Amino acid sequence: MSPAPEKRSPKLLIWEELSNGEKLRSLCDAIDDLNNEMITLKARFDEFEKQANTWSNKAAEQMNNMARQITYNADVYNAWSKEVTEKINKIIFQLAARGIFVF
Repeated sequence: MSPAPEKRSPKLLIWEELSNGEKLRSLCDAIDDLNNEMITLKARFDEFEKQANTWSNKAAEQMNNMARQITYNADVYNAWSKEVTEKINKIIFQLAARGIFVF
């Protein structure tokens, strides 16, 4: 019967793995690569966010322009409607003054 394998702590196993210079160098390179990738992704995200803000501002500007146009059109319609109503009322009063009743 062979003896039971020696139990070693996880910390000791990790230290043994990292004590190998080549593995440590490889791990550091991988961390550097990951860091560079994160920097690149952050720059891309910042550019995307900037573009999204530009689009959002342009959309808001267009919506404001449309709202101003709608308000202007409503004002023109209201003025025209008031003018037409006044003319119709004037005609009705003229007809009524002549004895012609409009029902």
